[in-house]
Amino acid sequence: MKGINVRKIAAFAGAAVLGLSALAVADVVYGSTQLVDQSGQPTVKIFVGSKAAISDGVAAANIAAKIANEAYKSSTLTASVSGTPTCTVGAGVGGSGTCPIIESSKKVTLEVTVPGTIAGVHEFKTLITDTIDRTLANRNTTRSEDKYVASRGDSDTAGQITSPLRGVSTEENTPRASLLYRIGSDQFTGFADYQVVDTEAVTTTYTEQQAFYIGSTTNGVKYDGGSNFRDIVVNQYKAAAYSVKFVGNDYGIPVCTGDLDTSASDDWTSCGVGSNARTDRHRVKIKFLGEEWIISQMNDPGLTVASQVNVTAGGEIKLAKEAKYGIINVGETMDAGTFKIRLSDISQAVGSQNTHPAIIDVLDANGAVVKQVQITPGSTETVTQSGTTNSVKIHVYDTAPGYTLQAKWAEIAVYADEITLKNGARYNLVSSSDPDDKYFKVSLLWKNKDYTGSSTGSSTKADSLREIVVYDIESFDNKVAPGGVYNFLKKKPTFKLTYKGLDLTEEDYQPLVLSATSPTTLNRVATTSGDTVCVEGGDYTYTDAKFIEIKTSGQALLGGTGSNLVAGGIMVDRVLYDPIGRAGSSDLPNGTYNQTSNSSLWSPKLFWNVPGRDCWNWANLTGKISSDPKSLSNESDAVRFETAGSNTAALGGIFFSNNSTGIDPSLTAFNGAIILKEDAGYYGTSSNNLVYAVHNSPKIFYNLSDFFVFHVCAHNRYLY
Repeated sequence: MKGINVRKIAAFAGAAVLGLSALAVADVVYGSTQLVDQSGQPTVKIFVGSKAAISDGVAAANIAAKIANEAYKSSTLTASVSGTPTCTVGAGVGGSGTCPIIESSKKVTLEVTVPGTIAGVHEFKTLITDTIDRTLANRNTTRSEDKYVASRGDSDTAGQITSPLRGVSTEENTPRASLLYRIGSDQFTGFADYQVVDTEAVTTTYTEQQAFYIGSTTNGVKYDGGSNFRDIVVNQYKAAAYSVKFVGNDYGIPVCTGDLDTSASDDWTSCGVGSNARTDRHRVKIKFLGEEWIISQMNDPGLTVASQVNVTAGGEIKLAKEAKYGIINVGETMDAGTFKIRLSDISQAVGSQNTHPAIIDVLDANGAVVKQVQITPGSTETVTQSGTTNSVKIHVYDTAPGYTLQAKWAEIAVYADEITLKNGARYNLVSSSDPDDKYFKVSLLWKNKDYTGSSTGSSTKADSLREIVVYDIESFDNKVAPGGVYNFLKKKPTFKLTYKGLDLTEEDYQPLVLSATSPTTLNRVATTSGDTVCVEGGDYTYTDAKFIEIKTSGQALLGGTGSNLVAGGIMVDRVLYDPIGRAGSSDLPNGTYNQTSNSSLWSPKLFWNVPGRDCWNWANLTGKISSDPKSLSNESDAVRFETAGSNTAALGGIFFSNNSTGIDPSLTAFNGAIILKEDAGYYGTSSNNLVYAVHNSPKIFYNLSDFFVFHVCAHNRYLY
C-alpha cells in the first residue's frame, strides 16, 4: 500500500504543516484550511486520484469516516434544581432506593494517521572481511562483546539485552542467533521508547523497547570470486529480526491484571475468558512495525518456566488497528465508511462464562440490513457484502445486558486490520507458498509474574508476554551486490536494508601488487643470508629463478623495524619470493634449479635490494606444515608491511608458507600460501587485534615450468 501523504490531502489549500486548532476554537482546521465548521459539520472532501490503488481508496474512506463521525460542536449546558431533589422507588417495592445521577459526556479527538511511517535512517559500517555482529569493525566473532546471549535460561533483567532469536529452538546458542548487530533507540529515532498504558490497571505501566537486528555470514563483507560478483564487495546476510520488548518490570504484560481465581492467586492467566480484567479487553495500545496497534487477543502458551529469569516460547496474540471505536446503545449506529453498524440487542447469557453477545446489524449505504451477526465480547467478526468485495471487521470488547433499552450497550470497534502472531508460525499465518512473506516467522517469549519457586501456593505458569519477535533466517541464500535492497516485511515493507558497498576511494588504498616473473637471473647475490654487504668478486649468481614479485606503490613500505626477514631495519618497495628455491650442501643460493625427488632439498627464499646497494640480500623461509593456511605462516617468516599496522607490537605484515606435504607426487608442482596480517586496532582488553587475511584458504599453485593464480582482495587500508 502506498503511504498516505498528509500534505497531498490538503494540497488544494497549499498547507504544509498538519496541526489542530486549540479546543477553545470551535472549528477544526488544518493549517489555514477549515476541516470542521463551528456547527460541527465537515467542510472538506477527500480526493482520490484515478490511478490510486484500492488500498488508497480504503484509507481515504477511513479518513472521511473519521472526520464525519468525530466532528462535533461543543456547547456549554447549565442546569439547576428547584426545591429539594427526592428519590422514590416504584410501586409495590419496599425499602429505600438510590437515584444515581449519571453524567453522560462525549468527547472526540480528530486524528489523521499516516500509516507505516518510521522516520529516519541509520547507517552502519563494517570492515572488509568483517562480520555484521554485536561489535562492528573488529573482524572478531569470538568474544562476549561480539555475541548476544541466546539461551532462554539466561536473565534478560537489569538492562541486559539478549538475542531476540533465543526463542527459536533451532537457533538457540548458535552463531546465527547470537552474532547480530542491534539498531535500537540510540541509533534510530523511530525506536524511541513507547509508554504502554492500561486504563484498567492504573498502577501498572509498561515501557516498550523496539529494535531491529541484522547479522551476516562470518567474514560476510568481502570481495567475491564468483562470475556474477567478481571483484565486487558483496555481503551475505544470515538473519534479520524485529523485536518489541516490554520492560519496566521483570516480566512484561500479563494476560490478566486482576480478577484471579481464588485458588490460584498468583496465576496471572486465571481470570475467565469473559473477564474485563483480561489485557486484551482493555484496548492496550503498542507500537508494532511503525504503527499503533491494539492487543485484541492474548492466549498464553499453557507452559511453565523453570525460574524467575527464564523465558519460554509459545502462545498466540492478535493485534488490530481501529478505524472506529465507541460505546453505543441499542438502536444506535456507528459509521464505518461503506457500512453502518447498528446495535440491535444484547443476547441473553450463553456459555459457561455467562457472556452476553452483541446482536449487530450491518447496514449498507441505503440503510438495508446486509447481515445480522452475534459477536461474543472479546471476539472479532468479518462481514462481507454478498456479490461484492466490500467487507467490515467488527470487534466487541464488552457488553451490558441491562433491563431497559437505555441500559443495554456494547463497546464496539471497527478494525481496519487485524493480524495473528502465533509462536513458531509464519507471520499472520500466511501459507508456505505465499510469494511475499513466507520466510517471516514469529517468536513470542513469555515470563512468569510473581515467581517464587515454592512448592505450595506458587504458580510457575508463563503468564506474561515479554517479547514479540518477527524474524527471517531462511531467505538469505543469495549474495547482495552494492545497491541491493532487503525488505522487511516483503509485502508491506516497514524497513529497507540497503547495502551500499565499498566507500573507500583510491586515496584510501595502498596497492600491493603480486606478479609472476619469467625465469630470471640475479647476477649479484650476497654470499650469506641477512643484511650482508656484497663483496666485489665474492658474490654469487642466482640463475633461472621463477619469482613472485611483491611490490608496493613505489614507496618503501616493506621491512623496517620489526621485520624478521628484511634485516637491518631496511625499508624497500619490493621483494622477490621464490616459493621453490634450492638447497645445496651449504645452503648457498647459487647454481641452477636441480629437480630432485628429495623434498628436503626444496628451500623457498626471499630476496630484496637495499637502496643504494648494487646486490641482492636474501633469507631462507622455514614455514610450517598444517592444513590451516593461517598456521602455515611462520611468525619468523614475516616482512613487515607498514600500512597493515604501524604498531611494531602488532607487526602487520606479509607471511609465507612452505607446505612440503603439498608437493605433487609427480614432482611437477608445489602448493603454498601468501598471508597478510593486519593490526585492526584496540579491541576488548587488547591494544592490538591481530587479523590474518586468508580468504577461503587461498593457495598459490606453482608449476616447475610456470605458475599462475592471483588473488586480489581489498581490506581496510590495503589492496593485494
